[in-house]
Amino acid sequence: RLDQAAALASVEEFELPISPIFAQCIMIGACEKVGDFGRVMQWCDQMRAIGERLNGPFAIGACRSSYGNVLTARGEWTAAELELTGALGALEATRPGLAVAGLLRLAQLRARQGRREEAREMFERSLPQPLAHVGLGMLALEAGDGLAAAESAERSLRRAGADALVDRVPALELLVRARASQGDLEAARSVFEELERIVAGLGTPYLTARVRLVGGELALAAGEAEEGRRTLEDAVDLFAESAAPYEAALARLSLATALGHLGRADAAAAEALAAQEAFVALGASADAQRAESALASVPAKTGASGNGAAPL
Repeated sequence: RLDQAAALASVEEFELPISPIFAQCIMIGACEKVGDFGRVMQWCDQMRAIGERLNGPFAIGACRSSYGNVLTARGEWTAAELELTGALGALEATRPGLAVAGLLRLAQLRARQGRREEAREMFERSLPQPLAHVGLGMLALEAGDGLAAAESAERSLRRAGADALVDRVPALELLVRARASQGDLEAARSVFEELERIVAGLGTPYLTARVRLVGGELALAAGEAEEGRRTLEDAVDLFAESAAPYEAALARLSLATALGHLGRADAAAAEALAAQEAFVALGASADAQRAESALASVPAKTGASGNGAAPL
């Protein structure tokens, strides 16, 4: 139905000019949330055309914000920064109430770049949006504070509500990781079951890959290295299919850990090196350092049987 509404908005004349803009915005937002990035870019082109025809700079700003987020997901971070900063400026000047979405997307890019203090400041300015709580929770988890991360995830879930299934996904991912970091694997598995149910009903490769990544990390936390290996390999493949190089590198780094625990040092080193190279190419400084440390911890040689190598 959103497809039909957006298609009509592209070709019909409306008494209220805002109507086609709303239809396009909602369509773009839906595609963006489920990771259907190709369709986001197609509808952004239509949205720009409508905004130019109606002389609506805020419509162009909203479009640029979504487009910038897609560029972030696809690893084109220089272009993404240009789009996101331009969109944020346009929205703050014309529709300040809509600017928070652009600010959140820019904060997420800053976090990926390893510019954590800038990201934190932007997330705090974006409160009480649910994704702002998720962003702050992710920063807390990276700093080793699993309790703060879990509390941020739960707060985001309360803000999103039980029926906003797609909006719950990022908070559920964070909550699984936070509970696992606290050693509460039973709670982590319970949250993961909800995450799996939601994404099973959506089915896009990108969201499926994200669930595989979280599932692989959970398997590793439970000491199930072989299950983690299989699940993380699926995540790598699905992220590659979705043209999401940053997440693919994260999955490779976790896969290297699984392979290290299985005594497959050569394969672990190859995955850690691939992750490091991807992070460096993207400009993800903090993650590149993590990958470098993981690579350094892999034994230089494996034994003849490939067993007994020290884990990562």
